[in-house]
Amino acid sequence: CPRARPLLAAPADMLRSADLVVGQLEIPHVESGVVQTTDVPALPGPPSALDALADAGFGILTLAGNHVYDFGAEGMHETARHCAARGIRTAGIGDTIDEAFEPAVVEVDGIRIAVLSVNCVGPRESRATTLKPGAAYVDVVTHYEPRNANPGGPPRVDTFAEPSSLGPFTRAVTDAAATADVVIVALHKGLVHVPVEIAAYETEIAHAAVDAGATAVLGHHAHIFKGVEIYRGRALFHGLGNFATVTKALSAA
Repeated sequence: CPRARPLLAAPADMLRSADLVVGQLEIPHVESGVVQTTDVPALPGPPSALDALADAGFGILTLAGNHVYDFGAEGMHETARHCAARGIRTAGIGDTIDEAFEPAVVEVDGIRIAVLSVNCVGPRESRATTLKPGAAYVDVVTHYEPRNANPGGPPRVDTFAEPSSLGPFTRAVTDAAATADVVIVALHKGLVHVPVEIAAYETEIAHAAVDAGATAVLGHHAHIFKGVEIYRGRALFHGLGNFATVTKALSAA
């Protein structure tokens, strides 16, 4: 059979022509590890797969997501080390919550660009704290309200950002905007494989990012394309879908 083309071979030339390529790395990339999550873990990627991203010109990878801590702090840090060894900056993780909120910063043609990565979904053990490594996050509360006199019937579902966790997020965006010309906020958020619908918390947090100084918001986690919103002249991409995958687990079919 003909030899398979390397991952990203088709779009590599186009990607390399960009001033800066930013992507979300969905899973840890480790040599080996022990599962440390109460959620359903993702199979880890081989570090060698990152070679294709480096070759295609990816400059920054955002790591905050529901799978970043599947192999604990060691797997999270190993993933970041493999990226750094290939010249790729990372954002969204740290030994403390303050470190996790620190943006990756690059300068392109005299323009200072800051990229923040923040998780809004997944298991609590993935979150960084003042004492624990993990990902930057905004805590989202889900409220179920019974509708009419219909016991057991479908409730109305509402979601919103827990205020005490939204504050550190907006402060991080404001701090980045004070020193950068462009601030990109990557949010791991959304209803997986649910077309069209945008949960209330998604709009709330994306708007809060712009209010705090974000230039644009990049949404991922839904694994399908979702709507694009313009808020105060800034673009909010509520779901960018999958760009390159080597598994059927992320397919809606």
